[in-house]
Amino acid sequence: MHKIAGIILVGGKASRLNGENKCDLRIGNKSCLEWTLDIFDGQVEKIALSVGNQDRYNHGSSHSVVFDWPCEIENPGVAYAIMGSLNWAKEAGFDAIITTPVDTPLLPKTYAARLRSNFDNLAPTVCTTPKGLQGLHAIWPVACWAKLHNIVVERGILKISKIHKGLNSTEIDFPHQKMEAFININDDVSLDQAQKIWANSNS
Repeated sequence: MHKIAGIILVGGKASRLNGENKCDLRIGNKSCLEWTLDIFDGQVEKIALSVGNQDRYNHGSSHSVVFDWPCEIENPGVAYAIMGSLNWAKEAGFDAIITTPVDTPLLPKTYAARLRSNFDNLAPTVCTTPKGLQGLHAIWPVACWAKLHNIVVERGILKISKIHKGLNSTEIDFPHQKMEAFININDDVSLDQAQKIWANSNS
């Protein structure tokens, strides 16, 4: 059995939400962080929080904290968070990581299980919906780290879709009825939409 860690990407800024910590945003009866932790609960061997270059997310959590791969670029983007998480996973003896941002808390319950079942030791598997590639919703084998390093550090490619193309990632489709589950909460409008989706699913 493969040893896989779940990585929650919490290092982004909520600039369109008055700087509020996305981890603490509430959907229904739980915070985004609590929802995302539940997505991974029982589906991975360990959960870790990717927090960027500074630990600004003190939730009293027992989960490991992962920092971005060292970078002198002012705003390197999430590619360095993936690299740092893969480096941590390799040192901890994992075969792969499954990633998700903390601001997509309504993912399907089958999310991690489907990615696990499509594990490839050479290339990532990434989710797609009718809206397109969901680049940060993926399983990344530790074995792809060197190739990822070449793409990001040596070639300077930071756009996630281009990174997946360079890694020859496999796409796994989540159908139309699951599309709303990938809603990204980055402003008041999407926060309100997420609240309505949650309310409708529990009515």
